Amino acid sequence: MPHTIRKRNILIHLFLFVMTLGFYIILLLFESSIKLNRHLYSQWDYEVDLLSEIMEAEGASGIGPVSK
Repeated sequence: MPHTIRKRNILIHLFLFVMTLGFYIILLLFESSIKLNRHLYSQWDYEVDLLSEIMEAEGASGIGPVSK
């Protein structure tokens, strides 16, 4: 039976490794930026609600939170 195992080219494998890892990093950064934006918007809403509650508890008048 003849040997059918070919010799591998390490440069091709390194190139494919870098490309695959590069695509993964791009997707990871994209997903992280979406999660960060979602967190910032929810934090903003929380702070506006908290400020409104503090103003109501202290009896502030004519003062309002900054709108988005």
